[in-house]
Amino acid sequence: EAGGTRLHIRRELLKRQVEKLEDERLELETIVMGFPPQIQRIIRFRYFERMTWMQVDHKMHYWTGSTARMALNQFLKKWERQQGQQGTGASETS
Repeated sequence: EAGGTRLHIRRELLKRQVEKLEDERLELETIVMGFPPQIQRIIRFRYFERMTWMQVDHKMHYWTGSTARMALNQFLKKWERQQGQQGTGASETS
């Protein structure tokens, strides 16, 4: 019976972890919906469809190599700066 109880506890813990991950994925998808369509496609191909960067470049009709990766990195750096400025913007102006 002790083994059954441990199994039940593990199942409950796993269930909670899955629920938490599903909530986080939903939050992430909501954020990504605000991104430009090109960036949304790169993210979908790379992270949700688990394509390699080479496959993403091909799917996006980029022929130079790591174009999709560079485009995503540039966008995310710019987006992170904007998020940081939004968080501190009110205190800087007062």
